[in-house]
Amino acid sequence: MPKLYLLLGGNLGNRTLYLQQARESINNKVGHVTQSSSIYETAAWGKTDQPNFLNQVLEVETDLLPEQVLQSINAIEQKLGRVRLEHWGSRVIDIDILFMMMWWCRPSA
Repeated sequence: MPKLYLLLGGNLGNRTLYLQQARESINNKVGHVTQSSSIYETAAWGKTDQPNFLNQVLEVETDLLPEQVLQSINAIEQKLGRVRLEHWGSRVIDIDILFMMMWWCRPSA
């Protein structure tokens, strides 16, 4: 089954709760979360005059195609209250695709 690696992050509101809600939504709508990293607090970069972020990486087994994964994680962000006001700005949740391993099978001749 294809593996997907996602980076979760947020720096507004109850950051731990938003990460938990994102993990649960990903497990329900994208695929089975097989592993998760520890949660790390990191300083903002790009636009540094904002609160620190909490971040976590997830390994997910999914049957979705990359385009479906992107649509699903964007819907999860929106459901959790993500508002895109400025590039690199503060946010309650951000879900980034880090890497996706796909296996394609060729039909046997």
